[in-house]
Amino acid sequence: MNINVIIDTSGSMAVSWKMSLVRDLCRFASDICMLDERFKEANITFMSWNEKLNNIIPLDKQGRLTIICAGKNDFNVIEQYVEDNEDNYILISDGSCELKKLERKNIVCVLVGDEVDIDRVNLKLKTFSASNVYAAVEYLFLEGI
Repeated sequence: MNINVIIDTSGSMAVSWKMSLVRDLCRFASDICMLDERFKEANITFMSWNEKLNNIIPLDKQGRLTIICAGKNDFNVIEQYVEDNEDNYILISDGSCELKKLERKNIVCVLVGDEVDIDRVNLKLKTFSASNVYAAVEYLFLEGI
């Protein structure tokens, strides 16, 4: 099973504490897949998303990612990528995005930030709080592709 963790790197995510939380969430998701026997076969990758979608170098031993936040999200890029690739996805975002076309069981959203714009988040997309990353990974194994 492939899990692509897509990190919202738009300008609204540029606050340093959000990126610290994102790094922790990514490290935790990676640890879950390594340590929980049920998820050992998972192949987890990390991608950044704003105007385009880019692969990120894997986490180092300290769980650090090199992430630069700027610009706006291009929704067409992520929608096309998900359409073309049958993987599972965890989208980490502050909710400042509208993903109306992504109504699938293989995509979950982990919301970070105290200003999450719940009115803009696609409520048909399964969402989890930042404190519940384990449930997001588990959901993909039970309900995803």
